[in-house]
Amino acid sequence: MERIGWDETEPGHFEVDTVHHSGSSASGEYVHTLQMIDVATGWSERVAVLGRSYRVMQDSFLRIQLRLPFPIRELHPDNGSEFFNDHLVAFWKELVKGVRLSRSRPYHKNDNRFVEQKNDTLVRAYLGNERLDTVAQTLAMNRLYNQMWLYYNLFQPVMRLCAKQPVMEDGEQVRIRRRYDEARTPFDRLCATNVLLPTQRTQLEQLRDRINPRQLRQNIYDAIDQLFALPCAQPGVTEDIFATLMAQTGPPPSGNEWLALTTPHPNDPARLT
Repeated sequence: MERIGWDETEPGHFEVDTVHHSGSSASGEYVHTLQMIDVATGWSERVAVLGRSYRVMQDSFLRIQLRLPFPIRELHPDNGSEFFNDHLVAFWKELVKGVRLSRSRPYHKNDNRFVEQKNDTLVRAYLGNERLDTVAQTLAMNRLYNQMWLYYNLFQPVMRLCAKQPVMEDGEQVRIRRRYDEARTPFDRLCATNVLLPTQRTQLEQLRDRINPRQLRQNIYDAIDQLFALPCAQPGVTEDIFATLMAQTGPPPSGNEWLALTTPHPNDPARLT
């Protein structure tokens, strides 16, 4: 039990957490957001899942792995059973080679401080504390998160802590002075590490150049409105949770597929350019 160092420089070391969208009642199945934050670059990934079974959790990790332009080297969640169970441990150790699994100390929320902050700014700030509990809402959330993937990884600069200096008074430490580097986007930080293949970097640069970020931000707000226009679950009506899985909905866009999504089309006002 530990935490990833704030000064980690290698991309691929992710803090992981889930955000509950249960509203005022935690009864029944409801939507969760799985969020992963890369400590070195600030790269963020989000997937909506209905429930927390190992099937939907495994599916969410597969979605992220398919979309990520760099390898996952470490996963650092809290001690939740949705992360540490026989199925997911086997998945990471047998099906996805080379991933290190670590976890936070019990009752030390600051061990996952990067993802906890982004839970507020990139999930709660957009979706609040409303209850979301249907297949349609889960699918709509993932469409929203596809848009946010573009906006926050390619266009939104983040600052990174680069130094900590103790401030002393009368021979005792009274506080820590923190220094931050120049704000850069997660993609720019990723490029500076040389972890991307030339083809991956070119694809993402082409993608960024073809997107209008102002229109993309409006698309994000439109997607939120569409999400909250959907009804919640009705008593006595059952739904198939597996209808939210990648096998039914298709893999997340990546590479040239993202480029295709940003090509203008006269009959589709939701396009990004």
